[in-house]
Amino acid sequence: MTARAEITTRYARAFKAADKRTKGRILDEVVSVTGWSLDNARRRLTSAAQRPPGAGRSVATRPRKQRATSSPMTR
Repeated sequence: MTARAEITTRYARAFKAADKRTKGRILDEVVSVTGWSLDNARRRLTSAAQRPPGAGRSVATRPRKQRATSSPMTR
């Protein structure tokens, strides 16, 4: 998984600055190395170019809502 993240960050800036033909070559290379689909590779490269490299995405940015407690009902 870390190898895929390294590959994505390595190619992200080149993908953003490239022309259409070069983007196709970059996508073909990323797809062959990672095994991702073409759409997934394109989506990941464009999102990696927009955000700075880091440890990963933050998980659970807000606390989850508690479930409502059930009231004791008589049957």
